[in-house]
Amino acid sequence: MIEAIIGVVGTLLGTVVGFFLSERGTKRREERNEKRQAQSVRTMVSMEIDRNLELLEESWREVNDTPESDDDQEARKRVLARRFIELPLPTWNRESLDSQLLLLPMALSEQQIVRVFQFYDRLSKLGAIRTELAMAAEVQREEWMAASGGQGMIPMHISHFLRRKFDEKAPTYCGESQRNVENMLTEGNNLKARSNGR
Repeated sequence: MIEAIIGVVGTLLGTVVGFFLSERGTKRREERNEKRQAQSVRTMVSMEIDRNLELLEESWREVNDTPESDDDQEARKRVLARRFIELPLPTWNRESLDSQLLLLPMALSEQQIVRVFQFYDRLSKLGAIRTELAMAAEVQREEWMAASGGQGMIPMHISHFLRRKFDEKAPTYCGESQRNVENMLTEGNNLKARSNGR
């Protein structure tokens, strides 16, 4: 009888120990998988940010690739703003970020998530500024064409009364865009410097 009890207890004990060891192994596998998945998410989003920074740097270099002139700062900013709307703006990629949204809290700290979204918001802001400038340029062009009767030449006494919507907005928006781009390029990819900080 004692042998039967010892056999049952041994079987139960073996089952319990086996269960705990199995659960511990499963938990370790899950933790390893989560770490790999988190690293993959960080890598994908980081690579996407790097590519967007490269596109931004190339694009901004083209915008600023104008001969230096003796014009005042506002006139220079109008030239840069004109180039900003005339040159194609890169298509910023968000596919990695959007596809990994649900996994971001697992892969990044709260501060990193905030920085990533600030980066993408700044890219969107550049597009919004460009659209606003393009609309102002079009309104200004249409007003000049209407005032000139389609000739493009307006007598000086009339030109003073025309509102120059683009010329008014260009220095402010150009300065804002320049600060925005310089900050993004200076800060670089915040995930690279802090990818091990999670």
